[in-house]
Amino acid sequence: MIKKENDDPMVNRDYIQQYLPIFELELAYYKQDYEYVLENFAYQMYERPQAQYPLDRILFAVRSLVYPLSLFETGKVEKARESYLIIEETVEDIKHSIYAKEMHMIKEIIFEQ
Repeated sequence: MIKKENDDPMVNRDYIQQYLPIFELELAYYKQDYEYVLENFAYQMYERPQAQYPLDRILFAVRSLVYPLSLFETGKVEKARESYLIIEETVEDIKHSIYAKEMHMIKEIIFEQ
């Protein structure tokens, strides 16, 4: 069982409001609802000033890759590549980390390497 450190309903509501749109985009991508992802994505959703640890930054970057992947799946390959590079830039200093392996795998797909 997962225990909450904070049972304050305001904190829990803020957490849900912050992450629910991200989870919805991921679910839409996995359901192959690429248009939903394209219509509802915003880079700002993934900007997390509190994610100061390298692993957190990489995780947010990987989660945001549903957008370039959706662009790629809908045939917008050049735009997908541009979007990937924008996201990759947010973790430029740690993009060669072992924890960024999933990013590299996605890059191979989008750039067809």
